[in-house]
Amino acid sequence: MGCLYWLTISMAVPMVLSWHSVTYYPEQVGEPTGVNYDSPYAACNVSGTVRGYSANQESYLVAQGSTANNWLSTPQAINLTRGSALDTCGSWLNAVVYDEAADLVRGYYHEEWNCNYSDHSFTNKSVAYAESHDGGLTFSKPNYPSNTIILPPRGNTTRRHQTGEGDHTVVVRGDYMYLYFFEWDGFEDIPHVSVARATTASGGVPGSWWKWYNGSYSQPGLHGDSDMLTGMHDASSVRYRHQQQDYISVQQSGSTGLQVMHSTNGLDFEALPVVLVPTDYPNWTRASTSGELYAYVSPVGLGGTHDVQHDFSLYYTYLQPGETFAQRYPTRRSISLSNTSGSSLIELVMLRNATDVWTTTALIPQSYAYSSPQRLGFLLTQNVSEAKSTTLLHDCLLNTGHHMVGFPSECPHGQPGYLRRLGYIYQQASPNTVKLTRCFNPSTQTYETVVDGDCQSSAPSDALVLGYAIAMPVADSS
Repeated sequence: MGCLYWLTISMAVPMVLSWHSVTYYPEQVGEPTGVNYDSPYAACNVSGTVRGYSANQESYLVAQGSTANNWLSTPQAINLTRGSALDTCGSWLNAVVYDEAADLVRGYYHEEWNCNYSDHSFTNKSVAYAESHDGGLTFSKPNYPSNTIILPPRGNTTRRHQTGEGDHTVVVRGDYMYLYFFEWDGFEDIPHVSVARATTASGGVPGSWWKWYNGSYSQPGLHGDSDMLTGMHDASSVRYRHQQQDYISVQQSGSTGLQVMHSTNGLDFEALPVVLVPTDYPNWTRASTSGELYAYVSPVGLGGTHDVQHDFSLYYTYLQPGETFAQRYPTRRSISLSNTSGSSLIELVMLRNATDVWTTTALIPQSYAYSSPQRLGFLLTQNVSEAKSTTLLHDCLLNTGHHMVGFPSECPHGQPGYLRRLGYIYQQASPNTVKLTRCFNPSTQTYETVVDGDCQSSAPSDALVLGYAIAMPVADSS
């Protein structure tokens, strides 16, 4: 879908509810490729078989099995590709809904035309309708080319950036389906998130969608006006949680990280005090100095996109620092989210290969040939204001080619050798914490992290207590 740039919006953090989250170490679920994983992962349960999809101009079946986590070794084309109308640049299947009564899978795909990606990623975006009558294995475009369901107001376009309306998702709540989309030509030419609604009985076919405008769903999906939703700057990650009867979204909040947004009505979203992964401001224009990139973030439950509850998987396309979109890794993290008192935690692990020891929270691609991760403990994703003092840890790459957990003074943000913020560690011991010590091995020039122990290969002067990590992800009662 070209480059989906994140917007930086200052958001107040509500303090009405306490929230607790745990982000576990990620796993790579597919091989890196420059021709896929250019869209948020979407999945649905079709009579007990969960099928998941990704895309890059052409859409593919990438997962199939008893859960959304059963990825295929080779993606399978599903007959959604470039056409001759508003999809001349491609068809990205962003959302799927299984209609049990009609026994068909309804697809809602992002389409682009008149694209010139070399010119500030310029392209024209819209949303169209597709169907599958074989359980989601292949799709067709009914009444093509009259199958478009979302288009911007006439004349509301620009040549300064991506234009149109797309980059969407669809959630189902009772008698209605809600299509959240990105309006690239919003108020004062600023992109924003909007929403349209169709009855579930209609199936979301062309002509059934109405955009939210001036307090009601009163504008047609094709060329109608729409209002900006407060607190939102990502559309494709919105999910409705049926058990909790609320909406969540995971989006990049400036340089804070992947933050959880929350709404009870699906219109007014606010930032929760929950950061799943601390990240720096994303850089979609890749160079050797670019930091890591979390793209196309998608919360998915075991049963698919419409099965997100307290525990879910966070899928995303991941790029290592300095790597390009030719090395994009489809990635999954297990997430636990609850509105109980506690902190936001992220798992710290240690991996080894023949020449290096790497302590990190980030995905290490399989091609790097590191060992299975050794679990060390959990760091806080934010510097919470409480009685316990914390220290920020960085992931550092030394000029020797070895990795090291360090303090900001050892590899400052933005300087050569800085890779990422890992999280915050307590300075003093307390219940349910473990001491982490950094040990230097002079014979191999490597740094390893020891849990509640002494360095065996380091002189006392080469051993450094980093702090005290949380041993198990339990709610913090402080």
